[in-house]
Amino acid sequence: MPQISKIRIVNFNYNDGNRFIPDELYDLASPDTAKALNTLFNLNNGGGKTVLVQLMMQPVHPKAMAGGRRFEDYFFTRVTIRIYCWNGTWMEARKNC
Repeated sequence: MPQISKIRIVNFNYNDGNRFIPDELYDLASPDTAKALNTLFNLNNGGGKTVLVQLMMQPVHPKAMAGGRRFEDYFFTRVTIRIYCWNGTWMEARKNC
């Protein structure tokens, strides 16, 4: 089964322009085995859990909605880049608005 072990998000602006991820790497793998682990994003209410999960899952399920909002509704920058490491292979997903 495909597993995501790392996700890099570059130039993502959300929450009506109040939050910005300039360049962040989420390492979801075990430091011992480098295999992907189950992951929990533990943020306060309004911290952006839904936005992050929808952003990460959009290439897999592009028409998904979260909280009654489309994926495009979260974008406030022209280009956001997501790069995924699936089973050891890096793949890019770019969104132009």
